Amino acid sequence: MLLVCLAVETRASILDGQANLVLGQADFVHGADNMVDNVGFATPDGVAIDANSGRIFIVDSANHRVLWWNDVTSLVNAKAADGVLGQPDILSSLANQNVPCAANTLNGPSGVGVDSTGKVYVADHLNHRVLRFTPPLSTNMNADLVLGAPNFTDCGSGLSANWLASASDLSVEASGNVWVADYANGRVVRFSAPLATDMNADLVLGQPDFDSNSASGL
Repeated sequence: MLLVCLAVETRASILDGQANLVLGQADFVHGADNMVDNVGFATPDGVAIDANSGRIFIVDSANHRVLWWNDVTSLVNAKAADGVLGQPDILSSLANQNVPCAANTLNGPSGVGVDSTGKVYVADHLNHRVLRFTPPLSTNMNADLVLGAPNFTDCGSGLSANWLASASDLSVEASGNVWVADYANGRVVRFSAPLATDMNADLVLGQPDFDSNSASGL
């Protein structure tokens, strides 16, 4: 089933083991194959909620996009998304074989996070990078910062303090530091605020240095 189930109302509704809301399907008993629209998913792969605005973001990985809803408290089953990142419109699912690598495209994204100011960070897995989108958000908007690549049009992988290889997930600290699971390099790296495009990470976990990616980390 290609769906996201959420428990959003009360602590009791979470403890009873039953979700009370479903996104991506019409109800809890249907698991239809995805249609590229403003309701369905193909391989949902990450969720983040902006605690300040109430927006909820869901990574729709196989459709190469991130969908958002403006108010998590007003969601109902199968509610249509309010916007999309990584695609020109809500009905598109283009990957990099169809469009150039750019500031407004995604390719198999796999993680999403929101910082304390509402900026949205996406682990753009098959483009080997992290993109940042700064509000006000709009469909098909450009990212304003990239980590793991020298610019928005170079989506190759690499092994160094400023390159990534198959970024798979991320987390954003309250301070603005961004931690990235650099999957194909077998490590986690930290980019410390203030952030800038093509900056170096300043800490690596899982490897002895920024130039190593051995399976054992040794």
